[in-house]
Parts: sequence; C-alpha cells; structure tokens
Amino acid sequence: MSVTEDSKALADGVSAELKEKKGVWTLKAVIAERKAFLSKKKLEYIAKFRVDDGAQTIRFSEMLKESGSGVSSGGGFDGDMSPGFGFKKETYKTGASPP
Repeated sequence: MSVTEDSKALADGVSAELKEKKGVWTLKAVIAERKAFLSKKKLEYIAKFRVDDGAQTIRFSEMLKESGSGVSSGGGFDGDMSPGFGFKKETYKTGASPP
C-alpha cells in the first residue's frame, strides 16, 4: 500500500475529509464541537502533507484550529464590559506553515 492509500483508509476510519490539490494532501477532522443557546464552538485538526515517492520522503505539517461564533451578552467573559448584547466571532490557529 502507498502512503496516499493508507491516508485514505485512515480518513475513512475517523470520519475525516481528505483532499488533494497540486500534490499537497489535506486531512481535516472535527475533534470537538460545542453548541449552546445561540453559540457554537469547534476544534478542528488539519494536517497537510506532500509525498515524494522518488526520494521516499514526506513533508508534513499539522495544526489545531478553534473557531466560535454566537451571541454575547453585556458584562461577559474575558473582562469585556460591553453594554447590551452583540454578535461575536473568533478564530485562532496554532501550528507551522503548510508544506
């Protein structure tokens, strides 16, 4: 079996999405998701890799991406003291740059 065939089998086994674009494979899987009243948060694992069969090497990077959106209320968390209600969307990533 090749690395790409093994990756496809792994993606099917963990309900992940596997795509290829210009020789770079991307594997995405939702690790955790929380839904509450008018808000939603999601933690996603993303791995990107390029296979070089001639040199028998794999260039690989991975990251965790957390995103959330929803309605915030006045006097909320993290020290923000905004009056009334509002809409809040946030995203941040950790990891190295893609191959």
